[in-house]
Amino acid sequence: MSMIEADLSRVGSGEMARTDPAALRRRYQSLLTALANLDFEYERERERMSAFLSGPNGQHRALVRFREKHRERRMPYLHQLAMLRSRLQG
Repeated sequence: MSMIEADLSRVGSGEMARTDPAALRRRYQSLLTALANLDFEYERERERMSAFLSGPNGQHRALVRFREKHRERRMPYLHQLAMLRSRLQG
């Protein structure tokens, strides 16, 4: 399990039942931090891939697949952020 996956499990939906606004804000900030870490990791790996992949066609296909995988990894964070945002505003 990566550090980012551990972040997501730590702030998982099981903890969403708490309604303390301060706890919700801390969890929201934790999710933002985890998402920023995920994006940083993605950018670093994308740069590495760009440097080592040969040919524009192969590079393009590999980077498109990598970007899609990154989007899939981000989705749980974005969903939880949206849920927390609505709870904090409601």
